[in-house]
Amino acid sequence: MNLLSTSAYRRFNSLGVLDIDGIALPIATGAEDARGRQTSQEVRLNFEAAPHLKGTFGLSGFYENGSQRTPAQYDERVFLARLTNTLNGGGLFPGRALEDPAPLAAFSAAPFLSQLLQAAAARAGAPLALPLAQAIAANLKPGHLESATNFGRTDAFDIFGDLTFHATDRIELGAGVRYSASRKTTGFSSQVLNGRSILGGVLAALAQPDPARQTVLTALAAPGAASIPTSPAYPLPMFGMSFQPTAGGAVVSDKLNDKGFTGRLTALYALAPNANLYANYGRGRRPAVLAASTPAAPIGLPRFAIAQAETVDSLEAGAKAVFAGGRLRLDAAAYRYWYDNFQTRVQQGTLFITSNAGKARSYGLETQAAYVVNANLELFGTYAFNHSRFVMGLREGNHLRLSPDHSLSLAAAIHAPMLGGVVEARPTFVWQSKVFFDDDNDRPDLQQAPRLLMPDPVQDELQGAYGLFSLRFGYTPASGRWSLGAFVSNLFDQKYFKDAGAIGDGIGMPTFVAGEPRFYGLSLSVRR
Repeated sequence: MNLLSTSAYRRFNSLGVLDIDGIALPIATGAEDARGRQTSQEVRLNFEAAPHLKGTFGLSGFYENGSQRTPAQYDERVFLARLTNTLNGGGLFPGRALEDPAPLAAFSAAPFLSQLLQAAAARAGAPLALPLAQAIAANLKPGHLESATNFGRTDAFDIFGDLTFHATDRIELGAGVRYSASRKTTGFSSQVLNGRSILGGVLAALAQPDPARQTVLTALAAPGAASIPTSPAYPLPMFGMSFQPTAGGAVVSDKLNDKGFTGRLTALYALAPNANLYANYGRGRRPAVLAASTPAAPIGLPRFAIAQAETVDSLEAGAKAVFAGGRLRLDAAAYRYWYDNFQTRVQQGTLFITSNAGKARSYGLETQAAYVVNANLELFGTYAFNHSRFVMGLREGNHLRLSPDHSLSLAAAIHAPMLGGVVEARPTFVWQSKVFFDDDNDRPDLQQAPRLLMPDPVQDELQGAYGLFSLRFGYTPASGRWSLGAFVSNLFDQKYFKDAGAIGDGIGMPTFVAGEPRFYGLSLSVRR
């Protein structure tokens, strides 16, 4: 027997600032200020009770206390132009392309902003008189500030055990079980930092019927409406743009207790010294999440929602074999996963919360081969088929994010004695079919207000099938004291995206992250 104890402590502080809209105009700027402390302790006992039996039993505990503050700044004048799809200045610059942003100075013109307010009101079916539009336009803020903070504390405990039994020289059986329990506290606070959002108030008013709509719009037209305190004489609440404030910016908390079992069964059968078959069944579990989001109305209570624990039942069967005296290696595995209460991230304005997407199913096949042709040539290859889909709810039929249906890779290692040493070449090719970057698959019907500040009518946050070819060369002299290498990755400079969406998706301006372009270089290594 042996006893293993593992202790860990982690503390982190991080601050990142990002241009949410991704263009030169200051539509929206955001930041993430994350802080946290984590402590964990595990004790594990490994033993062999008999020649044919071995196992592990253990206990573990985990503690975390952290926060995530997300301040945001909006230029309400430019934001209004984005809402009305006139970032090119509308008619101020005849012939200017729709995707060509106008200079910032253009959005200071009161007549232009008045027209945009009237256009936004007309779109909502609520005509806005010109004098009222002009007075509201004069109050639009070039730098509205607001902030939201999530707080979280987790205390978790696990107890687990696993046994492996060699029934015969050819048969190995295993079983494991784990019990997990956690206690979580989630808090939320939000506030406007420099007065109410005029544009946020306009958007809230346009969603109301008369006479409430007209009352709010009239109040927003008062000189200095952004900074007038709320009072019986001026009962206009402190509107936010994407974060409606909690009362006095106070932290409101809720609690969640969660517990459950997971486990696995394994079986291995040795067909021969060079081949075996195996089968595994497992139950996985992701704990329930208490997700907090901004109040529905100013000075309201945060909304708390529980995303039930996600479970997945997995079944896998496969074979591994070696042939031709070890020169040929083949692996193959088939699998199926059954997900319940699939947890996914959903954007609400500029916040992301965990939500229950219902049921999902995955099945597929993975294969791998390696063949040593001779002393100078080795070949490698893999192929995977993966059918992963949601099977109920709003996302029924959608692909799981970053899950291509098909992927393959091919590679070779070529060695040749030459120039008093060894020259090596390694060509590789990897290919995958279409992937989506979000579980919503960027479907327009799922990208609507009020979840997003602005609807996204175009399904473009995806990457079609593509392949990448790379080469690596090397030379090592017989002495082995040094080696020289050259490489080029993405040889044909394939253009592709590796992510898309992010916070900008909330205002219809998703961020696209380009994949690495062609890179090439040289390397020199010296051994003492």
